[in-house]
Amino acid sequence: MSRSFGFIACAVSILASTGVACSSSSDDASSGAAGSASAASDFAEAYARALCDNAGPCCKEARYDHDAARCRAAVVTSIRATLEPFEGGVFNSKTGEALVADIEKMVTSCTEPAEGSAEAKALALKFFSLYTATGTGAPGASCRKQNDCAPIAGARTLCAMDLSSDGASGRCTAYRPASEGMRCFDDDVFELGNCGFDDYTGTGEAFYCDATEKICHSRVALGGACSDSEECAKGSWCLDGKCAPLSLANERCTSFSDCATGLRCDSDASVCVPLKKGGEACERADECASSRCGEGRCAAISLLTSGACSGAL
Repeated sequence: MSRSFGFIACAVSILASTGVACSSSSDDASSGAAGSASAASDFAEAYARALCDNAGPCCKEARYDHDAARCRAAVVTSIRATLEPFEGGVFNSKTGEALVADIEKMVTSCTEPAEGSAEAKALALKFFSLYTATGTGAPGASCRKQNDCAPIAGARTLCAMDLSSDGASGRCTAYRPASEGMRCFDDDVFELGNCGFDDYTGTGEAFYCDATEKICHSRVALGGACSDSEECAKGSWCLDGKCAPLSLANERCTSFSDCATGLRCDSDASVCVPLKKGGEACERADECASSRCGEGRCAAISLLTSGACSGAL
């Protein structure tokens, strides 16, 4: 079975703006299925207003057309579709309110937290805590929705879809805080170590998942031997067989992740160059500081793509 975990990066994307509804405990949860459905609907409307009604100046910075009404309609539809797999769980209204306030602040200021920063992680955790799961499925049980899986203390649970079949069903999988030697990927194991994905348990950045052995290994410190940049500690990459500090402007690189914050790897020159700002010409998303390129120009922030600004999601 080939399982999909592609939603890991969804927390910063408007097309999957609610991320993963992981198990959590909360005293602000809406009571009952009807209460949760109503709260989730209110959240979708409030999120759309916070994003779209304040987006004009930021869209203008990127030279994108802005249509607030179309944007609201498209974002509400997108969020409702994203929430659908979590129906049956309990929606945490106060978490939703806090998230809407964060989104409004980001859009109004046309800024967003740096990738990997404490602020970005806090924002992601709000996405991942919008729902409290109420399912009963143990690790390995068949599932079709996220809420089919039971919450497990000290772990994040999710319904990992089976892409080798119809893509509409999967198995409940629990991710626990990573440690050296934990199994990190196995089609027949459903309690795994979280290495490489900091979104789940907060331990992922200290470990990487060895693709051959399929177990968690501690990342290598600066100066240590390596064969791939994934093995190196945060803030370093594998250069000539050793973990080295990330490259600065005009220094050698082979991929985007080899460069220091604010830089990208120019694939033609193989050196690090500054990321492009909102409104600057682009051909690919990885050229932009926002990681979004639309209509030939970089978005000012990742939430406000050209499609989000115009309502053509």
